[in-house]
Amino acid sequence: MSDYRNGLGKGVASVLFATLLGTAGVAYADTTLTIVITGGNPATPTPAAAAPPAAEQQAAVIPDDTKAIEPKKDEKPQPDKKPEKKPEDKPKPKKDDQQNAMNALLNNLAKQQPAPDTKEKAKPKAQPASAVDLTGKTDALRLETRDGADLRADEVFEKAGGAVYKVKTERGLGSAVAISDSELLTNCHVVGDFDEVKIVRAKDEQTAKVVSKNADADRCVLRAAAKLPKWVTVRPYEDIKVGERAVTIGTPQGLELTVAEGIVSSKRVFNQSRVIQTSAPISQGSSGGGLFDARGHLLGITTFYFKAGQNLNFALAAEEFAQERDETVSR
Repeated sequence: MSDYRNGLGKGVASVLFATLLGTAGVAYADTTLTIVITGGNPATPTPAAAAPPAAEQQAAVIPDDTKAIEPKKDEKPQPDKKPEKKPEDKPKPKKDDQQNAMNALLNNLAKQQPAPDTKEKAKPKAQPASAVDLTGKTDALRLETRDGADLRADEVFEKAGGAVYKVKTERGLGSAVAISDSELLTNCHVVGDFDEVKIVRAKDEQTAKVVSKNADADRCVLRAAAKLPKWVTVRPYEDIKVGERAVTIGTPQGLELTVAEGIVSSKRVFNQSRVIQTSAPISQGSSGGGLFDARGHLLGITTFYFKAGQNLNFALAAEEFAQERDETVSR
């Protein structure tokens, strides 16, 4: 193993060195270049085989008798043999004959080939267009201004808690809030790339499909497979007052239906969307949960918080999910 940690110059030299030695892996740690040689020792060149010593080389044998051999007196001279005739070369076929033979061969091969399939192959079926709307909005929510005296936190939970669900995906947990008997609002970072999720309340679990999604604005709308028993109305953004009481209900750290209380700290615009700043605590798992007023109206969907400060929590205004009449699409 070779480890070089002395800057770019030695790093480049190390890469060249490792390449020459047959480096099997290169690992980088932070800003330091680490070269790991996991292969075996570099191959040792094998010297060419030396020629055998002169003494071991077999000498060429040359016969000493170079005189002509004379026939003996008693022996009769053999008559000279006539040279054998070589077979005459056959005349080469002409080019025309070769071409005709080739054509005949090709014709025979063509007759042996199976007949081509003249049936028209079935065309692949066209993929259905995606049923997911890309606005991240819905025309199912109902706007309602505040009217009446404040409720206690337990009364708000009693009124609105039944509309909050835990969302389960393969990547984690979150929350969602029902705004009709079939649709729920949540954040896109809760559902991720999934087209279908599980919504859970107590022991009841059912599937919900993503029917509208705007990942840039972090708005996603779910549609439940079965009818939802409870849902809430949405408070218009302009009707929300800074300083009024606010209650969060969600699933922080997977703890289903957790309630916390605070106030509306401010109303802001973030990432071109209207958001509500609140002192009501939220944490991981609260994403997609609800921020409610003291009458149980949905103010916003709890989305993010700042770690650098205290009680700097933010909810995406629920009215941001409202689909205007000219944006209405059938789903």
